[in-house]
Amino acid sequence: MAKSFEHWEREEVELTFGITQMDTLPSLTAWVSAKNKISASDRELATRLQTKLVKFYDLWNEDEIKSFFNIPLIEIIDFTAQDFVTYKTFTQRNLIGTLKDVEGNDVYLNGRVELLVSKGKQKPRQPYFFLTNISLLSKVKMTHSVNY
Repeated sequence: MAKSFEHWEREEVELTFGITQMDTLPSLTAWVSAKNKISASDRELATRLQTKLVKFYDLWNEDEIKSFFNIPLIEIIDFTAQDFVTYKTFTQRNLIGTLKDVEGNDVYLNGRVELLVSKGKQKPRQPYFFLTNISLLSKVKMTHSVNY
């Protein structure tokens, strides 16, 4: 089966890949609770970005979400530093991949992603995470906050 990201619906993803929504995930809770060193200026910027997102997420279009929240947040991380030399932020790139469904069959996924962090200098080689169809945020109620 081959299918573009934009044609998947939540229930179909759950049934095809055996994925279920979880209210809590210990590894994610541990990750966001980690106490990393962050400068006062980066902390202030992250807090301002969070405040803007909570206030405007349902008013922004995709480009505004990327411009006013995603990219500034990602820029706090200096991917050009020595430790991050293999990762880069990309926008508007095609992404193709193969996953196994619950029966072990190959499912070919493809689509244009809005924003991704990936290994690779010129082309995304191994995505770390990506966002597609960012406008769906306007349908989500923002209820969580992260303390930096």
